[in-house]
Amino acid sequence: MILVRTLATTVMAFFVSATASAQIENFHALSDQIFRSAAPTKGSTYLKQAGFTHVLIFKNENKNEVTKEIEDLQKVGIPMKNIFHIPFKWKDMGPIEDSCVQVITALEYLVKVEKSRSHKILFHCTAGEDRTGALAGLYRMLYNGWSVDRAFNEEMCPYGYEAGDDGKPPMVVNAIRKEITPVFLAVAGLIIDGRISFKNLDVNACRAGGFKTATFSNLLSLQKTRYTCK
Repeated sequence: MILVRTLATTVMAFFVSATASAQIENFHALSDQIFRSAAPTKGSTYLKQAGFTHVLIFKNENKNEVTKEIEDLQKVGIPMKNIFHIPFKWKDMGPIEDSCVQVITALEYLVKVEKSRSHKILFHCTAGEDRTGALAGLYRMLYNGWSVDRAFNEEMCPYGYEAGDDGKPPMVVNAIRKEITPVFLAVAGLIIDGRISFKNLDVNACRAGGFKTATFSNLLSLQKTRYTCK
């Protein structure tokens, strides 16, 4: 019975990947239920066909893109209650505390889908590289128990995080390093210190500068030497 269930899961994961990867850029699975990508194309019927039940839009509104996507997703059969939007920016982000809360809220959505064992979620920003990459790296730490170094080097840089995309303009790379990487390291520090976990995602860990620990300071001091993509 276990073998049959495992085989069925593998076949379904392959079908989801093959169907969606033909349509969406930078698409790949983090688990049987959690997938990351660039923003899906308009007329995203293939998402429903591939078995996606939920979508997390991890970017701020820009030129009405988020509103249009939400409308499109509902047209293809993904209900509004299963569409989550967190307006996470890639620059001019403001206090790390606020961004930390957004990230943990996003992680909580992903964990709920993972725990359901029956749903599938696609999460994305615009290019699926920076905001998506940081969230994916943190999810790897929570779900797979990866180290911060492994998450950065295997889940973020290879899929275009900051200079991992060699076609990205230097001004954008610098903005990501200045704004998103410190948020990634702040939340990574909370995971390392056991302040948040797969079973306990409390946004209060971000508030009142709760992330400003020795662990975060150490990670931040290593950013230039260990947490920049080459």
